[in-house]
Amino acid sequence: RLAMLGGAVGHLGAQQLRVLHEEIEKSKEAAARGGQPGVEYDAAAKVTLAGEAALGYAGGTVITRVSLPGDRLAPLWPTVFWCLRCADLAAAVRVMRAAATDPTSNPQSWAALFQLATDTLQR
Repeated sequence: RLAMLGGAVGHLGAQQLRVLHEEIEKSKEAAARGGQPGVEYDAAAKVTLAGEAALGYAGGTVITRVSLPGDRLAPLWPTVFWCLRCADLAAAVRVMRAAATDPTSNPQSWAALFQLATDTLQR
């Protein structure tokens, strides 16, 4: 059953990633995808396309940002969300690792989540 569940999650993630790529392809200029490889850059482009108003942040909310390699600045949590929605735990961990090493965006609230994700990847 676990193998079947893993296959279903992988299939749904691949479908979501395909839709993400199609959205980015339609609006390359606005997405500002850049040339870096990785789902985290696709996720950051998706968040850019959606715009911050679509992220659901209330006025005055501090948005934690992460600086991805290649000088890509993206909202942390929406980027992690889209990585996970595309079933790419490794990409989500790379985003969280980048945030953990960035002194300007090191939120303490997700340390346990980061540890859980990295432990899961090592299994």
